[in-house]
Amino acid sequence: MRCSERAGAVRRLLALTLFALVSVAAGGGSDKASRIAYTCGTPNEICVMNADGTHVRRLTHGPSRNEAPSWSPNGKRIAFHSDRDGNSEIYAMNADGSDQRRLTNSPWNEAAPKWSPDGATLAYVSDRGGNVEIYVMNVDGTRQVNLTKSPARDFDPAWVPNTSAFAFASDRDGKVEVYLMDERGQVAKYSSGGAFAPAISPDTSKLAVTGPNGIYVTKFTGGPWRRLTLGGWDTEPTWSPNGKKIAFRRGKNGPGAEIYVIDADGTGLRRLTKDSVPDGLPDWSPLPGG
Repeated sequence: MRCSERAGAVRRLLALTLFALVSVAAGGGSDKASRIAYTCGTPNEICVMNADGTHVRRLTHGPSRNEAPSWSPNGKRIAFHSDRDGNSEIYAMNADGSDQRRLTNSPWNEAAPKWSPDGATLAYVSDRGGNVEIYVMNVDGTRQVNLTKSPARDFDPAWVPNTSAFAFASDRDGKVEVYLMDERGQVAKYSSGGAFAPAISPDTSKLAVTGPNGIYVTKFTGGPWRRLTLGGWDTEPTWSPNGKKIAFRRGKNGPGAEIYVIDADGTGLRRLTKDSVPDGLPDWSPLPGG
């Protein structure tokens, strides 16, 4: 993956974003009390496990597809998408699987929700109007707004911690790359060489993406990309709450796909799920009381 030439526009956007940031110190504490939600089985369901892969619990029960879990900042709710009512819509439930509520209701497909850092809104992907865009809405489903408004496909939203800025993937320049939208709605290209599925570390010091044949990491403020994994089908990175580890999916989206975890320096690779069904789309919870 080539190192992106960080243009002045990108640096200005990052400066605006970081100026608004109230930093969260990472590196302290342990992630052992945290959990990982993920998509499991066929048909797809939402499961939760401890950070070490133990105590797996299934939260949804088909026969519909239930996918792409996202933890609320306080760890009490999980958003996800499901086609249980026909087309794909956004739902939310308690962290124990109770109180499952539908948030969107449209003839289009709504998917891949991401809870905002302040817990007040959800970003998600919709193909309403015939084009894939990133929308945001209140957590009760009201006030749905198109954020990207581009003729290209925009997807994979990832909030910048403690801000209303976010990274996302788009093919607006002909090839899928990672972009950044700041709190004013200005957009700048962040990567080159092909990248998607961005994930920003809790202290905003690093950005992880899926790149050619693996997971890559760079400083959020810019710099060279470092290849973290060597798997050709390594994707969907998510940071641990202390920023020391990354969980991700290894394998094609089907049987054989499993959840792995690796230290942020590229050491300590370990497989978490060990079953005969496909697992993917992991999302690491905040620490209890976070």
